[in-house]
Amino acid sequence: MTTLPNDRSHGRPIHLVNISGGKDSTATALLAAESGRDFMLVMADTGNEHPATVEHAHKLADFLGRTLHIAKMDFADKIARKREFIQTKWRDKGVSETIIAAALDVFQPTGNPFLDLCIWKGRFPSRKAQFCTEWLKANAVGKILDDLLLTAPVVQWLGVRRDE
Repeated sequence: MTTLPNDRSHGRPIHLVNISGGKDSTATALLAAESGRDFMLVMADTGNEHPATVEHAHKLADFLGRTLHIAKMDFADKIARKREFIQTKWRDKGVSETIIAAALDVFQPTGNPFLDLCIWKGRFPSRKAQFCTEWLKANAVGKILDDLLLTAPVVQWLGVRRDE
């Protein structure tokens, strides 16, 4: 987690612009700059961004004279709790030691937020089980929002196409 700005708002809202590196969030960041307001840029590290996308986000931040704050979830504690569940509850249910050992071999944090989320959830996301955006973007940026809200109101800028 990166260092957040000091309380310089003096009661004024802090403007936070979410960027993904795509055209919608880029346009939103440019609009924020045109508005003349002070703002900060935040990008969620999902573990699935192409390096060119991350590079574009950094170049945009440099162009706008801003620091790019990276929001990243860590699922190590959730995976550890699941490992504990497997070690205790599965044995209590009579699951074989071979299966338990194989499961524990898989339930290891990788440091990649997307993969670790899938390990913790025990599945990949699907059309009927959509949990990536909530955990990898909303909750990650939400942690930054929580810290900022302790110092001032926050106005969050999101770039979403009308048809989405």
